[in-house]
Formats: sequence, C-alpha cells, structure tokens
Amino acid sequence: MANAQPPFNIGIIGCGAIARQHLIAIQAIDGLKPYAYCDVHPDRAESFLSEYGGGYATAAPNRLLDDPAINAVYICTHHDTHTPLAVAACQAGKNVMMEKPLALTVEECAEIGQAAEQSGVIFMTGFKLRYNPVVLKSREFLPNPTFVMAQIMDTRWPDDFWAQDPVKGGGNVLSQGCHAMDLACHLSGSDPAEIFAECGTRSHTGTEVIDSLVATIRFANGGFASVAIGDSGTVPHLSKFAFQAVGAGRSVLLHDRLQRGEYFDGESSESLVQPCELGMELENREFLSAIAEGRRPATGWRDGLRATAMIRAAFRAAETRAAQSLHLPPNP
Repeated sequence: MANAQPPFNIGIIGCGAIARQHLIAIQAIDGLKPYAYCDVHPDRAESFLSEYGGGYATAAPNRLLDDPAINAVYICTHHDTHTPLAVAACQAGKNVMMEKPLALTVEECAEIGQAAEQSGVIFMTGFKLRYNPVVLKSREFLPNPTFVMAQIMDTRWPDDFWAQDPVKGGGNVLSQGCHAMDLACHLSGSDPAEIFAECGTRSHTGTEVIDSLVATIRFANGGFASVAIGDSGTVPHLSKFAFQAVGAGRSVLLHDRLQRGEYFDGESSESLVQPCELGMELENREFLSAIAEGRRPATGWRDGLRATAMIRAAFRAAETRAAQSLHLPPNP
C-alpha cells in the first residue's frame, strides 16, 4: 500500500445515505476511484455499482478486504458494526475512512486504534466539519479562544430511524454529538481536561436513549466550552450546526451548516460564505493526500476516541452529579 500511486481503488462497505455523500464528493476528486461496493442488502450494492461504476458488488465484506486491487475501504455501516469491520480492515492492510462515530464505547475505539497502529495503515475518522473553509479561517483568526459555544440541534429524529436505535446507532447524542465535541476541541486547540453535563430523554418517548445534552468543558490549555446537542428543533438562522468562539477581543460565528463564517476583530467584521457544504469533499481530499504521502490524516482514530470519550464522560457526569476528568491516550 505504501508504494501505491493514485488513482486509488476504494471499496464502500455500507451503501446508504452517508456513503452516497462520499461518492458524490469523490466524483469531484481525481485520485479516488470507486471500485467495489458491499452491503447486507445486495440490491443496494448493485444499485451503487450501476450508478457510480466500478468492478463488482457483493454482500460479503471479506471479498473487499481480501481483494489486492483495493487500496482503501470506506466503512459507512451502522455504528455497532464499526469495530469488527475496522479491525478486520486494518488486519487486511487496507487504509480506512471510518464514518463517525468511530465506535459507541471508549473500549471499542481503543481496540480500533490498537489495530490501526499495529497494522500501520492510514486510518481516518470522518469529521467533515473540521474541513470547512470557515473553520480553517476561524483557527487562523482566533487560534486560542477563551470560550467556545458549540451547538448541534436537529429536527426531531423519527422513532424508527436506525441511528436512534440504542444498539445500532446509540441515539442522537452519541451518533452526531461527536461532531460537536470534536469541533469544540479543534476550535479550542486543546484536549479536554474535565467535563460536567446535564442530559436526558426529552424529544422521544418509550426509550431510554439520551437525546438531549448540555455540557461544560474545561480544556487543558485553560479554555472553556459549552456544548448543546439534541433533536428538539433547528433554529433557522443558526441551522443545525452553529459554533461561536470568543477571546482577546475577537469573536467568530460559524453557522448556516458551516457555510457562513463571521469574524469580528473588535472594530470591524468580515464574512466568508461558501456556496455549498464543502466539508465532505475536502475531507476526502485530505484522505487522498494522506494515502499518497504515507502520513497520518488530520483526523485520525484518536480524534474519534476523544469525541466518544467526551460524550461518555458527560453521561457519567450527569448520572453521578460530579465533574469527570478525561484521561486520553497520547497522540501517536
């Protein structure tokens, strides 16, 4: 794999909505070539093959993992299948793009990380929000904010949505809250040190899956963050994704699904507006570059572990009524 040159043949495991988003983004990128498709529902894999081209479709993940023609696999399956598929892909020597969350427990995240380190493959966790141009500008404009306010507030998820299932998806907060936790850390430029939270089931009935969370985070560099996650309703102006950062007399507001950034230096303001969401495309370009250069991507397995660890620590904080310290593995 280390000596391979683009275009890189990729295999898609899990032919659902998020895989389609990756494939749409890949169409704009020279260097990543859809080659094989796998899904437990063979008709979905066949449909993707017909639409996006490639070599074959299958219901057997091992066919992709055993295929020497495939350079990388995209794991876009239900969250409870991430760990076994990721470990198997690493052991097969395949580079991996893993859709978020990395896994639903810290222990599973660590298992994936160990497999990635032992195999030496390029392993990327798909935190697409990080790659939006408005986020890149925010890091330049305000690299060390005092406060970060992070919000991911969705419209109510259907009760029968697979990601709301406690086993398959873990529910709203575990499923998509990892985006909020990761970007709060990224904007703060630091790992978290301690977290306190309130959480519960507010949008759904007949389930104990946590769908609402508000957390306060203290970072190792002395910064703070407030994070709100849920599916109680979206604010039109802010949109589902909205982040603010303030410090040193400066402020940043990222909203409109992170297509718009507003930057105020205390005297004047400027805006950066994207015509569409670019995070997915730029995330895939980073994956391509990491494979081609044989380096770690900007969002690796540790970032995925960190985000899941933060949410799990928030759950414990709410249950115990006590702030929780976070002890993360060192950067590899």
